[in-house]
This record gives sequence, structure tokens and C-alpha cells, in this order.
Amino acid sequence: MLMKLCNYPGCNNLIPKNDKYCREHYIKPTRKTYDNDKFYKTTAWRKLQHYHMAKQPYCVECMKQGIVRRGEIVDHIKEISDGGEKLADSNLQTLCRACHNRKTALERRRRALDRS
Repeated sequence: MLMKLCNYPGCNNLIPKNDKYCREHYIKPTRKTYDNDKFYKTTAWRKLQHYHMAKQPYCVECMKQGIVRRGEIVDHIKEISDGGEKLADSNLQTLCRACHNRKTALERRRRALDRS
């Protein structure tokens, strides 16, 4: 088996070539889980998502600015956690990744301000 040094600065432990860190420096990746994670894996959501992308293939936010960009994400206009309908096509919009990330960041900031 081919070995290499651990990627942790100053560590001289040998590890298998495909690994990044030795056991001493390995940090188990954590992923924040959301209540809706199970919902996004359902057949009903996947079918609706596929239907919506076929109906509205371009990013609606980019289109408002006169830019034609293929959408990548079917987004809930009103978040489920804010009372938005999960499977209502009228609550969905197609966004590119950049617009979706921007919208999500704004919603998180708004939610954080509402809590304080």
C-alpha cells in the first residue's frame, strides 16, 4: 500500500495515499441536518421538482435582470419553516446556485435578527 505524510501541519505520521489525515488529526465531517431533509428525499418532492424544472428551466431572479441562465435548484418561495406549502407548485421557483445561495443567506440573516 502506498503511504504519504498526514496533511496536518508538522505531522509526520504515515497514512494511506487516499487519506488526508492520520487518526490523531482526523476530524469527522459534520453536516448540519434540517427537519426537512427527509422531505427532500421523497418521491413526491422529486417528481414535483422534475415537473417544475421542465416547466420553468431558467433562473427567475436572473431573468428579472435580463440574464438568461439555466436554473439548478427548485426553491420554496416561502420557506417551509415559515409556513410555506411543501408541495404547492405556486410556492416554487427555479433559481441558479448563486441566486439560491444569496436568497438563503438573506433569509438566515433575517431569521437571526428576528431572534435577537
